[in-house]
Order: sequence, then C-alpha cells, then structure tokens
Amino acid sequence: MKDVSGITARYSAAQGVASIIVASSLVRLALAWLVGPGVDESYMIGVARDLAWSYFDHPPIHIWLIHATAWAGGSEDIFILRLPFIVLFAGTCWLMYRLTALCFGERAGLWAVLGLNLAPAFTLSGASWLLPEGPLDFFLLASALCVARLVLVEPAPARPVLLWMAAGALGGLAMLSKYFAAFYFLAVFVFLITVARQRRWLASPAPWLAVVLAVVMFAPVIIWNAQQDWQPMQFHMGRSVGSGSWKIHWFVQSVGGQMLYLLPWMAVPMAFVLGRALIGGPKAPREWFFALAAIGPVGFFTLDSLLNRGLPHWPMPGWLFVFPLLGAWAGRVDASRFKRWLRFNAATSALALVAVLGLLSVQARFDVLGRAAPRLFAKGDPTLMLFDWKPLREKIMARGLTPQQTPLVVTLRWIQAGRVNYALGPDFKTICLCVGARQFDYINDPADFAGKDALIIASEELMAARLGDAAAHFAATEELEPVVLERAGRPVERLRVVRASGFRPGP
Repeated sequence: MKDVSGITARYSAAQGVASIIVASSLVRLALAWLVGPGVDESYMIGVARDLAWSYFDHPPIHIWLIHATAWAGGSEDIFILRLPFIVLFAGTCWLMYRLTALCFGERAGLWAVLGLNLAPAFTLSGASWLLPEGPLDFFLLASALCVARLVLVEPAPARPVLLWMAAGALGGLAMLSKYFAAFYFLAVFVFLITVARQRRWLASPAPWLAVVLAVVMFAPVIIWNAQQDWQPMQFHMGRSVGSGSWKIHWFVQSVGGQMLYLLPWMAVPMAFVLGRALIGGPKAPREWFFALAAIGPVGFFTLDSLLNRGLPHWPMPGWLFVFPLLGAWAGRVDASRFKRWLRFNAATSALALVAVLGLLSVQARFDVLGRAAPRLFAKGDPTLMLFDWKPLREKIMARGLTPQQTPLVVTLRWIQAGRVNYALGPDFKTICLCVGARQFDYINDPADFAGKDALIIASEELMAARLGDAAAHFAATEELEPVVLERAGRPVERLRVVRASGFRPGP
C-alpha cells in the first residue's frame, strides 16, 4: 500500500508541476508578444549578429542562442527570439522539480517549482528575456542534479565517472553562460571537503576530470579575453572595486532589491531556510549542499554592496539553490494545520503576479494607463524601457537616408546604441563615440568608415550634451528634422538626427 501511495503522490506532484509549466509558459508567450525588447535585449540582438568566442558583457551561450534563432527563423522579431528562452525555462522548472524531489520528496519538488515561478526575478526576466540567466539557471540545475545523484542519495550510480563528466560538461556550459557559475564549482569542492563520507571523491580522478573538462570548455572565453588585453575581465572585476568607505544605504538597497525580486513574503522564509541550513552544517548533507551553492553569490554580492553599488539581480544565481530548501519547508507546512494559509498565500501571489505583469505589459504596448491617468506617469513611464524602437528604421528610410548613402550610424551612449542598432537592422553599421562603449568597441572598426557619411542619432538630452564631441570627428554636420516615435498613436520618444560627412576616426 505504501508503494502504491508513493507512486500516486509522485504522479500527482508531477502532474501539478506539468500544469504549472504549461500555464506559466502560456502566460510568458502572451507577455513575449505584448512587450517589446528591453534595453539589454535590444543590445544583445545587435551583438548577436556577429559570432565570437566571447563578448564584452558575458560569455557567449545566450548570444549564440539568439544568433541561431534569428538564423533559423529568418527574423529578428522579438517574439521569435524569446521562444527558445521560454522553452529553456520550462526545462529549468522540470530540473528544479526532479532535483528537489530527489533530495526532499515529490511535494517539496512541487512547492519549489511553484516558488520559482512566483519570484519575479526568475519568472520574468530569467524565463523569457534574452539574457544569460536563462541558460545559466538551466545548466546549473542540470549539473547539480548529476552531482546530487552522486553525493546525496543512495545507492551510488553504477558508472560514477560518466555522471561526474556530465556534471562537469553541464557546469562548463553554465560557465559559458555567466561568470557567476564559478561559485557553483567552489561550492561543490567545499561540500566534498566538509562532508566526511564524500571526501573519498577527492582521491578519485572522476571529479578532477570533470573540472578539467569544464576548464577546457571555458578556455575559448579565456583566450578571447586575453586577445582583448583582458579589458572585458577588468571591467567586471572593476564593478566590485569599492568606494573605500562603507555605504549602508547601498547595502539596504541591495537587500531591499533582492526582497522585491523574490517577493518579500517569499524572501523572508527563503532567508530563514538558508540560514538554518548553514547553521546545521555538514551534519545534514542535503541541506548543506544547497546552502553552499547559494551562499557564494548571495553572501558575496550582498556584503560587497557595503562598498560597491551592485545590482539586486547579481545574487540571484545563489537564490536559485534556495528554492529546494524552500520547497522542503513548504512541503512540511503543507502537511500541517497551516496548509490553508500556505495555499491561500500561494494562490493570491500567483493571481496578483499575473495581474500586475498583465497590466504592465498592456501599458507597455498600448499605454492604457497613460491615457486613463496621465498624472500616474508625470515623472516618467518605466514601461518605456520595453518600448520597441523598430519604427525608427522606417522613418529614417522614408527620408531617403539609406545604408548606401549613410552607411555609418553614430550613437553617443551604449544603451541608446543598442536600441538604435537593433532598430535600424544589420545593413546600417553602428558605432558608439563614447567612453564605455562595451561590445561596440569590437563590432565595427571606425577606421573602415574613414571619409564616409553618417547619421548621428541620440535623444535630445544626450545630443545636447555630446554633439560637440561627436561633430569634431566630421568635416561637416547638418541637423535634420527629429524623429518622433509613437506608442498607440501618442509620441513617447523624440530623437535628434544629424547628418554628418567626412568621418575622421580617432580618439
């Protein structure tokens, strides 16, 4: 009877997880159609037109995926490009379920997946946007599932070497997604050292071969950085160089931002179960494994915010590994007299999240709130960050400004360069005459356009501040009529356009 009930519970949980995956994927498909590309997405699409072993901002996996999707689909339409990332997150959800169920039971796996889908940092940007977190989360969990089968459950697998190599390969793919995956390798090493029963693996060649495989896979990124005189790596390391004095308000912003990214009513129990697992230590190996995998990014970037203004999403690869602990805790609560409270909170959180995301997405596409309550966005509409600049190409071409006449497009800040580059398409060649141009320092060589005519495109504020510096690179400039971009018939972005001739590359 116990076997039958166990099988029934397993299928019930699996069906619940499948339902969550299907329902959440349908929501993401709708959002992917409604919402235009964000600033980072526009930038990444343009960057992905050129294949390289690595890139200034990140290792290459997600950029290669964008490139492959655009090639296979014959389009840079944002909806098409987001599809593989939505599918990838569906796989991430299933991996979260299997990993948690393996260690803490089927119901825990179900709750872990539900929590993952309720956390905005994971269910939105990490689940459908063209960002490195999508592949990173998938490969981290896939590698962790292999390691868990080796060190967290009995009996041991028949061919441990193959499983260690799979863990290494998947970890290597995680490293090719984002540098933060290095914390995961450190966590596995510390786990093997601190758990007495698992130290035997350190005398085996298998885990070391797995590390070698991961390093070999990551080697092209190292070589590419070396070829660029380590400038990309220096940029990333420089982001954690502190101000020299403690900034408590930065720390508060970091903690508060993480709570918002996770939802406060989930962040508190997640912090609780993480702290409890750390205090429990190696005596509870399963909890200890996830605590070690989490505390690297969470602890480092949270403490680093005392000296450096970081971003709240940086610790998220660590919080990813807290969801199994959260699932185990929620599974126990679900079996207690507080289960109604737990289920009510989960249901209301899901409904509220869908409602808020739906409302913001409709606003981003159709400006319904701006029309109904103009004062609501009197100080700026944050959804304009998701406004598609694609009409820019049509408006430029309508003036007879073709790539043949003005092959070069000059921008003045990397953020706007990304949006302009994506909007105008690959036949216009975009450069950024600015400090901190990021990948635009490597996309097009300004020397190739010496003597050519160009268009300088920027927002009114940016053009007013930097046109003089840009004009110094040309023999002559002529200001044209500005381009006004509209959303649902209302102007939302005014771009100044300057036609320039006789480009002179140089500092």
